[in-house]
Amino acid sequence: MTQSPNTAAPPAPMPSQPKTSGLAIGALVCGLAGCIWPAAIAAVGLGIAALVSIGKSEGQRTGKGMAVAGLVLGGILTVAVPLLFAAALLPAITQARTQARHVVDQTNLRQIHVALVSHANDYNGRFPDHPSQLLPYLGNDISVLQSPFDDAGQYLPNGADHDVNKDSGVIAYGGYLLLHSQARMSQVRYPSRTAIAMSRDFENDGGRRAVVYVDGHVGTIRAEDLPDFITEQNALRQESGLPLIDPADL
Repeated sequence: MTQSPNTAAPPAPMPSQPKTSGLAIGALVCGLAGCIWPAAIAAVGLGIAALVSIGKSEGQRTGKGMAVAGLVLGGILTVAVPLLFAAALLPAITQARTQARHVVDQTNLRQIHVALVSHANDYNGRFPDHPSQLLPYLGNDISVLQSPFDDAGQYLPNGADHDVNKDSGVIAYGGYLLLHSQARMSQVRYPSRTAIAMSRDFENDGGRRAVVYVDGHVGTIRAEDLPDFITEQNALRQESGLPLIDPADL
């Protein structure tokens, strides 16, 4: 009797083991390095790509947790890093802006000094008693009298808004104080120490005010040094026979 050949089916192949998605690993690595901003952006892109790839793999790719972690870290750091960077730069930007305003402030005072001295040269050494007498020597450019710190337009040099203290000879006009409205240049005994004009006080001036002296050089005084400045100026003015500054004027 003939024996039939063996017809048993071959063994089924072993199922392949799922592999971890390289995209998921990349997303996690980039997310952990997200303090470097391009890495944070890459983490978001790789995380999304990994989740899509894992979803289409029908169980052949793993690493969903790593992809989600990388995506979350990348998303957070993509927003956080620029904000932290901006916060770190803000003080420097503010300081630079304030310094630029001080430069404009001092430039305005130099032009005011030239105008005051030019008026004095034309009128027997007398400084102007009224802002209208100063404007022609500024080329009628009233912007010179507007402080760069006056964001709110509190002291606009509009031709009418000015205060004159006849007792102290101080004219408040625009963003500046003219300190010798009732004096002659010949009365000033110490030109390098006697102030002729200064900027008004503003909250955003960094606690410093610009001062121009009769000899033309410009300096600054700090808010805490203002009482000593007034005392020194009044001592010089008294010796020169000039009216004394009222602290309320400054």
